[in-house]
Amino acid sequence: MSEEKKPAEEAALPASTTEEKDAPPVLSKKQQKRLARYGGVEGIKEHWEKRKAVHKERQRNKRRKIKEEKEEVWKKMTEEEQDAVRKAAGESWTRKLKEKEDLEKAIQEACDNKTARPQLVIDMDFEKEMDEKAMKSLAQQVSLSHAYLRKAGLPCWLTLAGLSEKGRVRSCLNERQNFSNWKLTETAERIDKYLPLDETNTIYLTGDSPNTLETIKPGVNYVIGGIVDRNRCKGITLKKATALGIGHAKLPLDDFLTKANVEKIEICKTLTTNHVVEILTQFQISKSWDAAFMAVLPTRRVAEKEDVKDLFTSANQAFEAKRVKDAKKSEPESDKKGMMISHLGPCLIATSKTVSDAAAYS
Repeated sequence: MSEEKKPAEEAALPASTTEEKDAPPVLSKKQQKRLARYGGVEGIKEHWEKRKAVHKERQRNKRRKIKEEKEEVWKKMTEEEQDAVRKAAGESWTRKLKEKEDLEKAIQEACDNKTARPQLVIDMDFEKEMDEKAMKSLAQQVSLSHAYLRKAGLPCWLTLAGLSEKGRVRSCLNERQNFSNWKLTETAERIDKYLPLDETNTIYLTGDSPNTLETIKPGVNYVIGGIVDRNRCKGITLKKATALGIGHAKLPLDDFLTKANVEKIEICKTLTTNHVVEILTQFQISKSWDAAFMAVLPTRRVAEKEDVKDLFTSANQAFEAKRVKDAKKSEPESDKKGMMISHLGPCLIATSKTVSDAAAYS
């Protein structure tokens, strides 16, 4: 009896409900205009294929021009200069190999002794507060954070807490290359289960905190809110830290801006997750908040004023010059004879005389 009623019930359904299931998706006015402009979907594909071909041809011409310029400069060198360039290039290659070996050794040492480093814990338990775009952005920020730490030799250890196995952020991270081989710790446990809940060993870093972080210590857990909220969820990390009874603090960004005489400049103090990781990494290396902010703070967050831009540029240059100077002190005398010159034939290093000759030819 029930089977006989089904056709009658289906016939009794409004026509709009059955039509809605089979109806094509509604296009916006912008999408309709684009389809009309290019003559349908195939026209759009053809347009982008043409643009891609033009871009590839432009890149090929650019590489060809650079190659011709290199060959021109190389031909104008004397045999002695070419020999000097080859010798310096060999020394540079040896130095790069040594740097790579030292980096791998430092990474292995960090993996063997994780607890002897400051623990940077990204709180991934905010998926409900984010949309699809924000979760993809968070996955990108985590990727940048890991890459920055690895390049620096893992001076701090990174942990992803509250990373659900079936969560959307986890699936975004799985799409990243070799995510399973990243040098970090991941756990599905939330920070209230994974970390000690006291003000000494666990500190939540949030810009809303009245406390200022003075230094970072080995073995202490510094929690970073893994949330991309576009200022929608203001104060959410501070509320969470207060509810859990753990410590909270903010980076000394205000003190840095005051020292740099830019306190009157309007600036966004909300940093991304990877920026916070990079600042803490630089502080662990240099033991200076000023040097850390100068190396990491994005200049686009400062108002468009030339004097402020010059201030940040000169500060970055001074920090880089000091780093290079300290590195040269530890190099043997044989490594100090050459200087870098880019786009110069089959090698990249030249003596100072070669550099001046190359400048004369350009």
